[in-house]
Amino acid sequence: MRICLRCGEETSDTVFCDMCQVELYQSSLQQKNTYDTLPAVTNSSGTALSALQERLEELSEGIEAPSSVMQPRHRSAKQDGVEATTQSAYQRGWRFKLSKRRWRWYFGALVLLAILGLGIDGLLILLGFTHHQSTRVLPADQPVLSLQPAQAVAGQLALIHFSHFQPSSHVFVNRDIEQQVRLDQVTPVVSVGKDGAADVHVLIGDDWGAGMHFLQAEDLQTHYTASAAVQIIGSGPALPPQLQVSKNSINMGSDEVDSNSFQALTLQNSGGGTISWSSVSDQSWLQCTPQQGLFSQQQEITIATSRTGLVAGSYHGQITLIASTGVKLGIQVIMQVQPHSQPLNGFLAVTPPVRAFTANDGEADPLSQTVTIKNPGLQSLHWSASSSAPTVTTDLQFNIFASTHWLDLQPDSGTLAPGASVAIHIQVHSHLLLPALYSGTIIFSGDQKLTLKPEAVAISLNLQPRCGLTPETGTLSFVMNAGQKQPASKSITLQPGLACQSASAWQAFVPVDWLSLAPADGILTPTQNVQTFVNINSGTLATGVYHASIVFLTNHRSQTLEVQLTITPPLTGSGTPDTSARQPTPVAREQPDGGGPPDGTAQPTVNNTATTNQAVFEIAPTALSFHMDQGQSNPEPQLLLLNNDGGGSIHWQASTRASWITLATNTGDLQTSQTLSVGITASGLETGSYTGQITFAALDETGATITNQTITVTLQLLTPCSLQVTPTSLAFNASLLQPNPADKKLTLTETGDCGRPITWSLSQDSASQAWLVPSATTGSDTGMGASLTVHVKTSGMVLGTYKGQMTLTATDRNGQASSQIVTVTLTVIG
Repeated sequence: MRICLRCGEETSDTVFCDMCQVELYQSSLQQKNTYDTLPAVTNSSGTALSALQERLEELSEGIEAPSSVMQPRHRSAKQDGVEATTQSAYQRGWRFKLSKRRWRWYFGALVLLAILGLGIDGLLILLGFTHHQSTRVLPADQPVLSLQPAQAVAGQLALIHFSHFQPSSHVFVNRDIEQQVRLDQVTPVVSVGKDGAADVHVLIGDDWGAGMHFLQAEDLQTHYTASAAVQIIGSGPALPPQLQVSKNSINMGSDEVDSNSFQALTLQNSGGGTISWSSVSDQSWLQCTPQQGLFSQQQEITIATSRTGLVAGSYHGQITLIASTGVKLGIQVIMQVQPHSQPLNGFLAVTPPVRAFTANDGEADPLSQTVTIKNPGLQSLHWSASSSAPTVTTDLQFNIFASTHWLDLQPDSGTLAPGASVAIHIQVHSHLLLPALYSGTIIFSGDQKLTLKPEAVAISLNLQPRCGLTPETGTLSFVMNAGQKQPASKSITLQPGLACQSASAWQAFVPVDWLSLAPADGILTPTQNVQTFVNINSGTLATGVYHASIVFLTNHRSQTLEVQLTITPPLTGSGTPDTSARQPTPVAREQPDGGGPPDGTAQPTVNNTATTNQAVFEIAPTALSFHMDQGQSNPEPQLLLLNNDGGGSIHWQASTRASWITLATNTGDLQTSQTLSVGITASGLETGSYTGQITFAALDETGATITNQTITVTLQLLTPCSLQVTPTSLAFNASLLQPNPADKKLTLTETGDCGRPITWSLSQDSASQAWLVPSATTGSDTGMGASLTVHVKTSGMVLGTYKGQMTLTATDRNGQASSQIVTVTLTVIG
């Protein structure tokens, strides 16, 4: 007797018991039916399946299917030439008789079916991987940024559309290398709606310069970044970057041994593009933080000197700045060291004077670093430490983290015996911030009774953005005649972002069927570009203009590429466009050499001569936006580029019904390309948004209409920047018993079209200068508002009422000034 390998029951001399053999056979039949639903892979595999089916039918002759009405019965031994089965063989309600030889055939068939099944599965998987999908569905939780128009000129307003962001999230917007932008709202933080979408306008400033620019929008919570490109035209040629510094020599002054000194140095780019730089010091006592960086317009760094361990005397050193442009600039630094004036007292020595941190956006905080404080004096002292808020040092970026607790010190206070020292651990919380170059200061103070001078340590944090890809262009345009050969593919070079330090995967999503990308995914390395090809398959699209956005995804980043397809009317036999046709003719296919198509079907013919000579009228950009403040002079005109991308000559005419739109000319003849100046006359208009249209009619040499196109013109007429001070009057009451009334607070805000940061100043009349004391007379506001307190001095004043006034004047980045007067009354009673 044997044991069944499947169920463990006893069997005679086979590897499976009777019941298990029947169940295995039924399972194989089900698998066979499944394979029958698949298309035949090859002729040979189809033949094998057919032969196998016949063999299984032959084997099944010895099987009787179970039935609820069947009763066990005995069979004669002569039927198969074997011993008659006993009654126990039929206790399962079945009868099954097969020879050993037939079971061997059956088992072999099962193995063959399994092998064929694995082969077919593998082929299907391979086809799934190699099949080109022209359209991929973008995941719903991947934020996307789009910009219209994708081509603009200085002074134009562009619409930024946010989609697929987290519902009710807050998104910070900037451009290029963390440069600030001007939106049609107070701050660059956009509040996204419950549907994850929002729309804002951005002003293309004169300082952007010609060329490609990228806008970024980063979720403050998830740190997901979406980016879109805009091409700035009509601003003249792009200038090369050029490094300049605010000063070439620095005098750190004279101070005692063990003290530190600091001065700020501003790096500037007087050209275009971006500058990356690094620094080298020739003296151990001379350092700067950060030691390297990247900026577009300007960046502020800190020069620091440490007098610890030096003897009295004069010292000279140099910091060399090395720019990516190949320029080297030397900064000369001098310093004087004096001996201790009170050596018997306790005093603080802090080393090193600078600490620089580097981190990646959305990742873990950088490792902590230490500084050492020491008491070289002869008396014990108690010390404490405090830190400043982070300051953005790159390109005057709007700082939304002015109140963020970004530094932790451990310990932050203690007592130092004479000659003792302690290590202070500094932890930077980079996960609370967005990409930028930040600076801050840690102040160490000692016992006031010892009149100790506080010592400082300069801190910098270079928070780098996530690795992403940058296409060489932000827009692609295709033009074709309906029913003619598809336009040639266009290649796009994908470049790794400046922050890429390692290889990362990328993937592209195309939302429409008429557009495809090959390859549509891959690996991006920090040192190698990737080339991909954009293909058009217009299919049965009607004449018109079509738009789509290709979205490239990398880790927590998306980049949008805008694509425009223009389909002009099909050609008639004479080579002129058939403007009455609404649907394109069938697409012509390439013919093999020496005959017709492989399938023998007729194909439509194409008039290649007509295609070559056909004039094609294009206008760029397709929309213009103007932005100005009411009461100011009209903005500079903008240019439309008119192109004839085909052959022959085009006669065009332009017209508009908007009285505030002016055209330099309204007609012309176009051979290749020319520009048309479009201006605005805002006199007599109220503040608000205005939209108008310019309609172009293009005719070919025969007088037939080629196309009619419409350009949209938008005007944003805004209220000028105005200073608002609250309250506008202050009243103080003092008496002999209460000579010093409580201070009062003034709040400063700005409304209207303000270019930030705003600088403000305060002046007061001569009559109030003796008794009216403001806490500050100058300041700035980046959009969060500003405040100051007002104090009055009543000492020595006689009873009576005193009046004075303060004039506050705010000037924005564009030079607009606004003033407001605050009156102050002081009443002194007995």
